Amino acid sequence: MLENELPRKLRRKMAAGDVDAHGAELTLTMREVRELVQCALELQEQRLRAEYDDVLAQQLREQFESFTRFNREHLSRVVSEREFSYCG
Repeated sequence: MLENELPRKLRRKMAAGDVDAHGAELTLTMREVRELVQCALELQEQRLRAEYDDVLAQQLREQFESFTRFNREHLSRVVSEREFSYCG
């Protein structure tokens, strides 16, 4: 997935292979390394944000369900304990 997010120039360079014509390993400039790291960090940040949003949404759902249950039980207790003056 990271390959799809890389700058076009860097993708072409990496697609050329891991070794050049002399058998030397692929070397990257500092700018290319910076772009690669920046891209990886942005992807990781997006993943973390999505995971955080999912966890937060789940916790908010659970909190709402708990509040709703408490409120329903409380109202039920208040209504059942109340004496109605017109019933008598």
